[in-house]
Amino acid sequence: MRFARWTLVCLSLALLPGCGTYSVLRPADTLEEGSFAFTNGVAANSLPEAVYVAQASVGLLDWLELDAQYEVYSALGQLRFGVLHSEEHGVALALSAGGGAASLWDSLDTTADVLDFGAITAGVTIGRRWAFFELYGGWKGLLLVPGAYFINTAKLGFLFTLFDHFLIGLEGGCTAHHSFFVLGEGAVHLGFKI
Repeated sequence: MRFARWTLVCLSLALLPGCGTYSVLRPADTLEEGSFAFTNGVAANSLPEAVYVAQASVGLLDWLELDAQYEVYSALGQLRFGVLHSEEHGVALALSAGGGAASLWDSLDTTADVLDFGAITAGVTIGRRWAFFELYGGWKGLLLVPGAYFINTAKLGFLFTLFDHFLIGLEGGCTAHHSFFVLGEGAVHLGFKI
């Protein structure tokens, strides 16, 4: 019942306006081949604003993952390459690259001036997975083209796996928008893995 309530709250926030995070991370360990994970939740920043965020990921190979992320201001896809894995190396390392579309306010004093851009992303995540807990940190960059607007993010995250299938995630950190302002950000997301 509690999970259903959280999911309802997250879905109802899908229509809220906000600056967007563009950058919710995935844990450093990539999914195994044939595995699927879905999470949805709320990302908030220090303006203060909150937006709905949903992610879907599939393990194409044990070292290659395909991810899609949606929020009110962006729809992005990426490939994640698992360079190191917790079970084999004691630490996990994943590199990511992708793209999609994102929107951006033209000025901070109005919500009417929204610009739409193609987007290119790249990132790195390092962490470790234990039996039901993952700790990770990472950097992700987003370049909005053709405006050459760059967004950098650095975050730490925790992902708990309950009963082998249910996911609870927390993230926190900051995002620098085009070198002229920095936002504190956090996210809570719930989901499942099969």
